[in-house]
Amino acid sequence: MPADDQPAPPPPATDRPGYLARFLGLLDGSYIDRAACDQAFKRMHARDAIGDRVHLFFALIWCVLLFSPQSVMQIAVLPMVVFFVVRVLNTFPLWIHGFGQPAVLATIILAGWMGITLLWSPNPLLGAEEISQLRWLAATGFLFPVIRHRGLLLSALLVGYASMMIAQVFDAFDGFGNRTLYRFFWHEPNRISGWTQPVVAGSMLVAGLGLVLPAALFDRARRPLWIVASVLMCVSVLATGSRGAWLAMAALVLTILLYGFVTKRLNRRVLVGAFVLGALVIATVLAIDGGNIRERAAEARTEITGAIDGEYNSHTGARIRMAQLAIDATTAHPIAGVGAGGYKQWATEHDDTDSFIHDHAHNTPLQLSATTGLLGLLLGIVLFMTLIRNAHNAKKPCETNGLMLGPMFAIIGMLFVSMTDAVLINAQTAALLGTLAALSPAYIPDSEQPSSVVR
Repeated sequence: MPADDQPAPPPPATDRPGYLARFLGLLDGSYIDRAACDQAFKRMHARDAIGDRVHLFFALIWCVLLFSPQSVMQIAVLPMVVFFVVRVLNTFPLWIHGFGQPAVLATIILAGWMGITLLWSPNPLLGAEEISQLRWLAATGFLFPVIRHRGLLLSALLVGYASMMIAQVFDAFDGFGNRTLYRFFWHEPNRISGWTQPVVAGSMLVAGLGLVLPAALFDRARRPLWIVASVLMCVSVLATGSRGAWLAMAALVLTILLYGFVTKRLNRRVLVGAFVLGALVIATVLAIDGGNIRERAAEARTEITGAIDGEYNSHTGARIRMAQLAIDATTAHPIAGVGAGGYKQWATEHDDTDSFIHDHAHNTPLQLSATTGLLGLLLGIVLFMTLIRNAHNAKKPCETNGLMLGPMFAIIGMLFVSMTDAVLINAQTAALLGTLAALSPAYIPDSEQPSSVVR
């Protein structure tokens, strides 16, 4: 056959990724200039070695005091932020890479859309306050200069959790007679949450379980320590009396077990041991404080039954009604919502029962869809996708410690509790979520500065 009659060769295959791959690449920080980021770190270390240590000190203080009373927590972040600004010339251009992380950009886009919805919100002042809570996700930029000490910062979070649980012990015994301490604690029947509001405490402690349980299940090193930490976290969640946190804790434990099974990191002996230990913990807690727990569970059953019959004048009934109204608001305004901060006024105007309407729907997805429409809900989903993917990718192959997986499961725990708590607009849950995001950037740079890893 003549050469001219040969069939034309097929066109060369293109290596251009599809839209989904490019989208996921953006979430993973594919746009980050790794070499430039590494060089920025080296410049910072060379110009301001003392500042590195001071910055780390303030970052550790923040990670510990994040679990203090909310008024203290609001102040505790200031030294780290102020010092970041003081040394900004020495850290330039590193701060560009920190505030340019995918989690920060996703938060900015969500906040921007929420800001636009203020134009039709019936309560723009409340909406502005809700948007302001997203500032805590800027923690990624402020902690990025010390991200090489990720393991040490995670240890500081655990110290903060320990202080939170110690506060619960003092709360359980009424401050051991100390009237000054007694005034710092929340006092609600059948609920022990220390100096933190019970629902918020439950949400934060579920995230804490996500931090330590992977190490207890997947690692041999110091396993007894992580088992004790996991048991204490479970008991603390139960003590808060937060039924939403109880459900989230159960979902989180099953998720971690499923992850271990799928990734073949969980052997049969450890799995059986986990179930046996879990059963012993539950039996012990019920024996010691079973009356309060059973009473809370019985209340939930009664309140749910009442809500089915149209009686919403109870804690659970009100939350069911608020969820219904949030769905109604989304149906009435599917694209743009009723506007940030507008949930309570809209719900009150459209509620024909005597239920008590809160400022938010006590459900993060429904709160987003009601106030910012399906577009806002989609942006919220993208934000959580970014946080979880980055946290999963942040664990390096050389890091064998299961604690390095902790931030991912802590964020998943926050996602579960978001079904019963507005985690993006409550100050302490938003601050914890922002800190977990900061400890899980899309890229942790290589550097001559040694990394601190908990072993």
